[in-house]
Amino acid sequence: MLAHTDGPDRGVLTPAEQERMARFRRPSDGEDFQAAHLLIRTCAARLLRVRPGDVVIVQRCSTCGGPHGRPEVVGHPDIGASLAHSRGLVAAAVGSAPVGIDIEAFPPAEGLVAGDLSAALTVAEIRAIDSAPDRSRAMMLAWVRKEACLKAGLVDLDGLDSFDLSALPLDPPPGDMAVRSLEHAGWAVHDWWDGRAGAVGAVVAPAGVELQLASA
Repeated sequence: MLAHTDGPDRGVLTPAEQERMARFRRPSDGEDFQAAHLLIRTCAARLLRVRPGDVVIVQRCSTCGGPHGRPEVVGHPDIGASLAHSRGLVAAAVGSAPVGIDIEAFPPAEGLVAGDLSAALTVAEIRAIDSAPDRSRAMMLAWVRKEACLKAGLVDLDGLDSFDLSALPLDPPPGDMAVRSLEHAGWAVHDWWDGRAGAVGAVVAPAGVELQLASA
C-alpha cells in the first residue's frame, strides 16, 4: 500500500519513533518518517482487523541494536512488514509472509547516474540501465527493486553488488499505477509507476502471495 500523508494520529508512535523523527534536520524528512510509520500501522491494522492505534511497530538493528532496521509488528512475529519514504512520498507493505517495499521520487537527484550506485548494482545491471531508452527511469526501477529485495531478506548489504536482477526488464510498467508482476528465484517482484505523484515503486514477496495496492 502507498500513500502521501494520510493515516492515524501521530500519538500512536512509540517514544523511540518520536525521538528518531525529532532528529531529522529538515522538517519535511521528519514528516515523511511520521507518515510512513503511521501508514504501516494502517496496513497492519487492516490485515489483523484491529484499529491502527492498537498496532505497535518496533525496529531493532541486528548489528548495533539501535532503533532502526526491519520493522516488526509487536505480538505478531509471523507478520512481515516493510516501509519506505522519499521526498514527500511514503509506502508500506504488511503481509503474512516476508515482504519488502521501496519507493523513490522521480526524477532522481540531478546528476545521479547508474555508476554512482555501483555499491548496490551489479555490472550487468549498470550495463542494462545504460542501454535503456530512458536511463533515469530504468535506474530508479532497478534501485527500488534491489532495495525491496534487501528489505524482504533476499540479500544482505554485503551481497547487493553481486545479487543480480539484470534479467528483469527495465522498460516502464504498462501504465500509470498498473502493477507489473515478475518472478525471480521463487519470489515475485511487483513494480509500478505513479506519474501523478512522480514515483517509482516495487514490492517483493514470495511468489503466489496476493498483492493489493492502494494509493491516496
